[in-house]
Amino acid sequence: MHQSFVTRIERLRSPARALLLLALLGSVQQPHAQDSKLQDSAISQLHTYQDGMAAFEIRGSWGFVDRAGHVAVEPAYSEVRDFSEGLAAVSIDDHWGYVDRRGELKIPAAFTYARDFKQGLAAASTADSQWGYIDTDGNWAIRPTFSGASDFVDGVAIVNEGYNQHRLIDRSGKLIKKFPADYDIDEWKRDFGVLIVTKPPSSSYFNIDGQTVDLPPGVSDFQNYGDGLLVRADTQQGGLAYGATDLEGNWVVKPRFKSLGVFHDGVAIAENEAGFGLIDKTGEFTAPAHYASIERIASGHFIARRREAPHHVEALATDGQRLFPNPCPRLQHRELGAWTVFIGCEATWAIHDKGTPQQVPFSIPEVAQVGDHLLIQDTAAASAKRPTATAFTLFDPTGVVISSDSSEAAAPYDWAMLIKPEQHADAEAAPTLPLALLVGADGDVAIVTYDHRIVHKDEWRYDPLLLEYGSTLPEVYGPMVMKTAGGYGSIDASGNWLLAPTFTRLQPFVKGVARARNGEKELLVGAKGNTREIPEGFRFAGVVTANRAAIVKDRENGERERIELNLATGEQYQSIEQPGYFGYSKTHAGLKPAEDGNKWGLVDTLGSWVVPATYDRTPEALKWNNSFLGWKISQNEKNNDGWNHSLYGLLSPTGEVLSAPRYDKISVQRETGLLLITAQGAYRTGLMSVDGKILLPPIYKNIRYTDNGWFELTTDEQVGLMGTDGEWLVQPGFFKFHDLSRSPISREIIADEDVLIDTAGRVSSADMPLSPLDDNPDYWLYRVESNDKGEDQTVYYGFDWKPRVTLPGRIDKPFSEGTVTVTAGSYDNPGVQLIDSSGKRSALLPYETIEPMVGGLAVAKPFSQDDRTARYGFVDKTGALVIPADYERADSFSEQRAIIVKHGNYGAIDAAGKLLFHSAWRCGKYPVVIDADERIVWPEEEAKITECPAEN
Repeated sequence: MHQSFVTRIERLRSPARALLLLALLGSVQQPHAQDSKLQDSAISQLHTYQDGMAAFEIRGSWGFVDRAGHVAVEPAYSEVRDFSEGLAAVSIDDHWGYVDRRGELKIPAAFTYARDFKQGLAAASTADSQWGYIDTDGNWAIRPTFSGASDFVDGVAIVNEGYNQHRLIDRSGKLIKKFPADYDIDEWKRDFGVLIVTKPPSSSYFNIDGQTVDLPPGVSDFQNYGDGLLVRADTQQGGLAYGATDLEGNWVVKPRFKSLGVFHDGVAIAENEAGFGLIDKTGEFTAPAHYASIERIASGHFIARRREAPHHVEALATDGQRLFPNPCPRLQHRELGAWTVFIGCEATWAIHDKGTPQQVPFSIPEVAQVGDHLLIQDTAAASAKRPTATAFTLFDPTGVVISSDSSEAAAPYDWAMLIKPEQHADAEAAPTLPLALLVGADGDVAIVTYDHRIVHKDEWRYDPLLLEYGSTLPEVYGPMVMKTAGGYGSIDASGNWLLAPTFTRLQPFVKGVARARNGEKELLVGAKGNTREIPEGFRFAGVVTANRAAIVKDRENGERERIELNLATGEQYQSIEQPGYFGYSKTHAGLKPAEDGNKWGLVDTLGSWVVPATYDRTPEALKWNNSFLGWKISQNEKNNDGWNHSLYGLLSPTGEVLSAPRYDKISVQRETGLLLITAQGAYRTGLMSVDGKILLPPIYKNIRYTDNGWFELTTDEQVGLMGTDGEWLVQPGFFKFHDLSRSPISREIIADEDVLIDTAGRVSSADMPLSPLDDNPDYWLYRVESNDKGEDQTVYYGFDWKPRVTLPGRIDKPFSEGTVTVTAGSYDNPGVQLIDSSGKRSALLPYETIEPMVGGLAVAKPFSQDDRTARYGFVDKTGALVIPADYERADSFSEQRAIIVKHGNYGAIDAAGKLLFHSAWRCGKYPVVIDADERIVWPEEEAKITECPAEN
């Protein structure tokens, strides 16, 4: 059809022929800057070949070219999908039909949308957005009853019935599997005969006593959990209303509130149109909804403010009744252990747990608490008996035990102080210190015993060191030091002398050891009276552990002589400390971090190794509320990408291994003192006790403490593998299965261990390896590790974990058709090499990059000084350049055809590099498709024109 025009051109000599083509085709033969490439191509988009056809766009319309480069389907459609099974979906007037390879409309455009044919069926939708499946004649094979539909693969398809209601069906439309609500199925990663199914995130609650509460299936709108009820939102008449359901999802408190707090002790704060109130578990108000705000405090009581008087505060009990007769302006509260103290209206109320309020007439009180005892002193109001003294009242859970106005406290005591009990004493042992101290204006001293007796001795005199037994101090030890006119001694919890008051000075005891002085002699004294004089030249260096103190003497050579004295047994230990050996870390439980050869361990106070120096960082002391929990240890390890990262473990306070280093993070949970652990490489959290017991495995996205010992647990999505029969191959877990887009093997983590999972559902670990079903090198996995010289090397291994080939350097890519590309050469002579699966290398190739092999050929980019002049070609598996680097862009081959851009024009080449077609603008304004011989092959009418029309 082009013969006359083409013949005339071919008869011309070459220069004349070129000039004529330039005149007819415009500037297409001239190279152009990258910014204007696509302006020179009549084809603005060109897809890779699928099913022997390639879709292309010219002037906003789409058509198809065949493998020979002929326009088989005219560009007449606003949208198209690629060919599949001999048909392609095309859009006509916003409806979809199908054309065949000849360009004939095989199935009329009667669908609002249509997908590709797969296994003889194509998903299509109707005007009312219902999806079904048609056959190649356009007839409904499966009626359109679904809200969504995927392609058929391996005989099954995924359809939706409503929002996120996935179903698995076969080619007859028979239901194979009905998935729970909100489960998601990846319809794109189905290359290896499996379905990747994602289970949605879920939440539950866990109590430190071990109780777990799971939320009902599909419940994701909960606000909080307490007393067996889930606070949830419900859409009601276009708005939100809050109520509470049981764990089966049944409404217990109807959703009729604007807001609703968590239930505790059978009560919750609720808000309606009138205001805030308290409701019980039936939803009835126990405190009317006439408050501007209600706040629950830790004791379980409530602070409420009226709308008409927001500065006047009421204290409410859990039954909604007022704790005090009248509201108080600016009522304050303090919570100390099981006690709650309210201050206001010129009075103070004390409540133990949720008992009866007990009032004292103190307007400006000082409050202290030890165990079940509460001491309140009023610095503003004096006692009736002693106008110049401070009034005080001491409570236990039964009520007032002693007050400044009682007969038991007849002496003129100015102030009282609760004494903190010894923290390190045996819980079952008798107290080593009194309950409280009473001090008079003239220096008289009395103590209060734990059986609530006031013990006073005329010889006792006040000394400021008694303040070191106060309840607010971090650590206090017994027995109590007491001063007399004749010297210092110590007393027990009942006031009896343990050490006679014969010392010139006696410091408070620490772990059974006290420093003392008799005249000029400096002594160490044990709690039972054993004494040791500190030799001349030595100085006190601290208490090491119970009944054991250290003294040191500096030598001229920089060494330090150290002696440890056991005041209970009389034993003595001697050692020589090297300068800087212990670093600057503090001693805990008699142990201290020490370094040896860039490794860390723990030594005792004499410098003997208790925990060998095997860890990569300084052991860290973990503390909570002044309690020493243990040591956090660290070990460096290379991950699969070859990068060092730290893993953490736990030692007991005395150095026993409770948990080997296997966690990315260990931290102390603030409210409970338990340990939060983060799984290696998974960014998921668990909970561990201080003795190393796993309370919750590290599988949770978040662990949040609520209150009353409860944690809210939130899981991440869980992913599993399912066969086409609807049966689980791998139950949902914290997997990713990212690798299944290119390989039937995925590397995952189970219980902190690297494992491999294949599409048959088999799990292979280094300890229990399994043979591969297909040992294709393209399916090998890889990891980066260090060789004997400390250099990086990449190990490729199979499903059985056995190495297949080890290559030097860090290579972050898999094999493709049995080859992998690596950067090689030097700074002055850079390049790449191709390596096959046996480890054989090609010569150094002068390319910046080589893409993965496809069909035995790979896109190669030579070095270029300017990206605007970059060119691409193709190399084979030996590295030979088989298609010259003449293209500004080149895509990988598909069906032995590759899409290229040359001189700004889209085109296609075959595996031999022969140009099949490209495009241009004839006369600068008319789009044409040209074959390899530079003949116009489309449109037919343009091939007949021999010269450009004259310009007007």
